[in-house]
Amino acid sequence: MIDVLIVDDEKSFLELTKTYLEKEDDRLDVDTYSSPVDAFDCVKKGDYDCVVCDYQMPEMNGIELLRKIREDLDSDLPFIVFTGKSREEIAIDALNYGADRYIQKGGEPKSQFSVLAKAIKQESEYYKTKERLELTNFSLQNASIGALWISPGGVIRYANKEICSNLGYDRSELVGKTVGEINPEYSRDRPDIWSELKDEGEIVFRTKHVTKDGDIYPVEVHSHYLKRDGKEYEFAFTQDISDIKEKKEMFQEMLDGLPDVVGFQKPDHTIIRYNQTGYDLLDVSPEEARGTKCYRLLGREVECEECATKKALKSKDVECLEKYQSELDMHLKITANPVLDEQEEVKYIIEHLHDISDRKEAEEEIKKTKRRYQNLFEKAGDGVAVISLEDGHGEILESNETFADMLGYGREELIGKDVHDFIVKEDDLMGKEMHEEKLKKGETVRFNEKKETKGGREIWTEVVATPIDYNDQKAVLGINRDITQEKDRKQKLKGYRRVVDRSDHSIAVINKKREFVFANPQYREFLGLNEKERLEGRKLDDFFEERKNRDIKERIKKCFNGERIQYETTITKNKEEKSFEVRFYPITNDNKTKKSVMILTDITERKKAEKDLKEAKNILEKSPVITFSWKNEKGWPAEFVSSNVDNIFGYTKNEFKSNKILYKDLIHPSDRERVQKEVKEASKKGKKEFTHKPYRVKTKNGDTRIVRDWTSIERDSDGKIRRYKGIIRDITKQKKAEEKEKFLHSLLRHDLSNKIQVIKGYLELLQEEPEQKPEHIKKALKTCKSSEDIIEKVRTLRKIEEEEENKEININNILKDAIEKNQDLAKEKNIKLQKNYPKKIHRVKGGKLLKELFNNLIENAIKHSKGNKIQINCKTRENKVICSIEDDGKGIPDKKKKKIFHKGYKHGETAGTGLGLYLAKEITKNYNGKIEVKDSKLGGTKFNVYLKKA
Repeated sequence: MIDVLIVDDEKSFLELTKTYLEKEDDRLDVDTYSSPVDAFDCVKKGDYDCVVCDYQMPEMNGIELLRKIREDLDSDLPFIVFTGKSREEIAIDALNYGADRYIQKGGEPKSQFSVLAKAIKQESEYYKTKERLELTNFSLQNASIGALWISPGGVIRYANKEICSNLGYDRSELVGKTVGEINPEYSRDRPDIWSELKDEGEIVFRTKHVTKDGDIYPVEVHSHYLKRDGKEYEFAFTQDISDIKEKKEMFQEMLDGLPDVVGFQKPDHTIIRYNQTGYDLLDVSPEEARGTKCYRLLGREVECEECATKKALKSKDVECLEKYQSELDMHLKITANPVLDEQEEVKYIIEHLHDISDRKEAEEEIKKTKRRYQNLFEKAGDGVAVISLEDGHGEILESNETFADMLGYGREELIGKDVHDFIVKEDDLMGKEMHEEKLKKGETVRFNEKKETKGGREIWTEVVATPIDYNDQKAVLGINRDITQEKDRKQKLKGYRRVVDRSDHSIAVINKKREFVFANPQYREFLGLNEKERLEGRKLDDFFEERKNRDIKERIKKCFNGERIQYETTITKNKEEKSFEVRFYPITNDNKTKKSVMILTDITERKKAEKDLKEAKNILEKSPVITFSWKNEKGWPAEFVSSNVDNIFGYTKNEFKSNKILYKDLIHPSDRERVQKEVKEASKKGKKEFTHKPYRVKTKNGDTRIVRDWTSIERDSDGKIRRYKGIIRDITKQKKAEEKEKFLHSLLRHDLSNKIQVIKGYLELLQEEPEQKPEHIKKALKTCKSSEDIIEKVRTLRKIEEEEENKEININNILKDAIEKNQDLAKEKNIKLQKNYPKKIHRVKGGKLLKELFNNLIENAIKHSKGNKIQINCKTRENKVICSIEDDGKGIPDKKKKKIFHKGYKHGETAGTGLGLYLAKEITKNYNGKIEVKDSKLGGTKFNVYLKKA
């Protein structure tokens, strides 16, 4: 059987589809669902072979259902889109998101459903076959033993990972080779093996394989004879069975290649064997050594006093010691490693002897040298080093700790290095050559030199170099003093002076008498002085008018009391008024203010820009758009927003600037990921500006608005994003109008198209099944009536848009007409209509569509309530008139109450066009009223319509 799930919101079309498919092929077992949400739950639980789905449906469309199955369930279940939509972009989307087929509804039903049935069978069979092949191939490819497909001629047609790894070949190298290339014996015996394999069907034998590098290892082969598609094959499993002997031989070769002595001895010091280095050192053969005590091989009669083996026998752990072995005239490092048996007793000892004679001699020489010069070097407070003058290499022959620390090295690490490696190359090359010439002549020289430490830091040293004789060679005794800090201080002082002189600000220093001590070129220019005119010693008062001087005098007084002063003022120069920011900073010494820094910054252009910005903000805040500036931080907090922000979001400007509200959190959860992705992609591509697709935002009172967002990206000189700036416009009304128009167009094209297709299907069934004539005609007529309903509802929705302004309406007459119009239908359903309101006339603000509203609600209750009684009530409360339609029927579940007013929502066996209650909501909304649904005290459902009292 092939289990098929069909999803379409048109129930009559579902029934027709199921009938045709199961008639077309009795292997097709069809389940149908009108809700894509319920269908998705069914796919999660069920075991279907194929899904066939319409495109346009409420709750979610066919592409969205496909994406959920592919992404949420990670399923590649065959999926066929079967729709009346013929747009190319829908077909492309379907195939891009993983649809297996896209079939368009239309044409003759019999041929159409025959095509669909064939597609279902093909996709289901392909899916099952593909799944079986993938499982088989995965198991074979990842097996822990080698696997080969071999042709009758001995050519390898397939090899898995394990055999390729064992032989050292890539699969592309191994496939195509003959078996003889990896197994010469097999090549010679191939005819006999192939003949035996064909007779027996399965054989097991042992042979040897040759790797790509020429190594040979033994294998056990299990071969099977297979015939596939008329071709013969040998399918062989191979297992590496290399024995321990080969590993032992390899281990012995490794030991013999070691330069150190490795010996194996019993706990009583009896030698088991040595490696070749041991036999050579002791000048004995393996036969002479085996069974002899180790100390007797050294010419001793008793054990050594210091013995690593003896320690290891006691501790049962690795022991190590260094000692001088007089019999061999060698310093040795001896390591004894005990090997324990299952009872944790020492089975034998592995002893490792390493010659350290050269190291010991070197250590002794170093000790002598250190003792000779230690007092001389260590008492010197500066860095002292002895540098060779021979061969021009500048080798460091000796150094005290101070000099080593200065360069970041240990003393031993530094000795032997070339001193020129530490000298910064560009530092006065000609001067260094002159110093070296003087030193060769026996003269003492003094100079400054830049050196680089081990860590890469540059330091300045003052060097006094004196030529000396050291260990029979020409050398230099260099005394080095670190003067880096002194150099840095001088350099920083020069740097500060350059910065001040090149500053855009006018900077001056004055004393307590308000006399100038210093002024940079900009300040001199501000005062109108040329380079030759002297300023130092002159008073500040000489350059400003009396009123300004009084103001400056008071502020300077505060500065000399330790305060920092900052203010803005205007100064007229050359008959031009300019704005300045003035700052005074105290210069203290020993907690006393001796001088003050005065800084003037020309802010004329900034003031003008601030004025222009203020005017621009006023214009902007009166416009219908809102401007934002968002920080480039998580959640996009706002650092600026125009004052009219509450027009869309309901929040004030200050609520945004407090950073308690993140802009990301205001974006509708369903749109948030897409908006973040658009920002990320535009930022990554280096764009300066981009426009979002319209998205939804949540307002302070919980409403949803649709906005259009144009965003620009501000970056620093390194290209790093500083902030995002956006212009937001509310397009909610425009979007809702577009959606409404699109919805009405969809009703006429999609729903009516489905209805026509159903009618055609039943008319065709009339020809094939005349005995079912009454039933097919009844269903076709029912579908025609449903089509007329859709057209009438669309006409009413159009009228809502054309409705003139509200008038005073007698609601009693409206209700009376609605009751009379539905009286016959109520009698047909055995339902009693009860008018339950006083004769007092209620007047409301409304229009002629109120007739449609109440007629629709009463008709809806008669058709769907499944009750016996419907009550119509009307009462006045404050400035409202409340009209109620309630029944004693089956009621509506709470989880569906929120959905019933949505356009196109259908549910249950008696579901109609899905427009009735949506139409009721739109009419009441048009008259500034509202409609709500509750449980009725009668036991069924109660609809309350609130209208404004006239």
